[in-house]
Amino acid sequence: MIWMLSIGSFVYGLFSPLGIGGLLLTLFLIFYFDATFIPTLPELFTVVIFMAQPTPSFAVLMVITLSVAEFCGVTTLYLLFTRFRLPAWMKKRIVGYSKFLIVPDEKAILLNRVAPVIPFLGAFIATCDWPFGRSILYNFAGGAAKYSLLIAMASTLLYYLSNGTLAELFTIAAVAVLIGVSFMLSSVRRRRMRKGAEGGPA
Repeated sequence: MIWMLSIGSFVYGLFSPLGIGGLLLTLFLIFYFDATFIPTLPELFTVVIFMAQPTPSFAVLMVITLSVAEFCGVTTLYLLFTRFRLPAWMKKRIVGYSKFLIVPDEKAILLNRVAPVIPFLGAFIATCDWPFGRSILYNFAGGAAKYSLLIAMASTLLYYLSNGTLAELFTIAAVAVLIGVSFMLSSVRRRRMRKGAEGGPA
């Protein structure tokens, strides 16, 4: 997790001093990288970036920006894995993995927002032959809902906690807890899926 934080921190330090445009560019790159091959803890940086400009209009711009970034990242992987097909044995393993998801089709993308168990979503969509349009729609709906709620939570905490520094620290701590819970749910679900794949009790 530390290296994920380092990548996001590098991007944030590079572009955030450029004002609102720099903050939105930072957000775009963090979400684009996260949607491709480079995990960046987007939940944490969503809140950090919002706290730099905590206004309703900026919140709307953030949700639009991160949605576009995720679309670009997922589409990049989808096109790559559509153009360059995986070996049959690897595709078989990925498709087999998908059968152990709680919902073994593209609707699992919505649940993935709570307990992430689908790595490299664009590659997954291409390999499992999920409908691209519907998959993108689910990803957009889940992402917009999740990050809108996250920004709303941050805005509420910043509003009700009078001390600015304390409010920011408490907000970041709350997001860190949410990320931890998400990782825990993901880990539990992955273990159950591995047991199911091995024929053990799920």
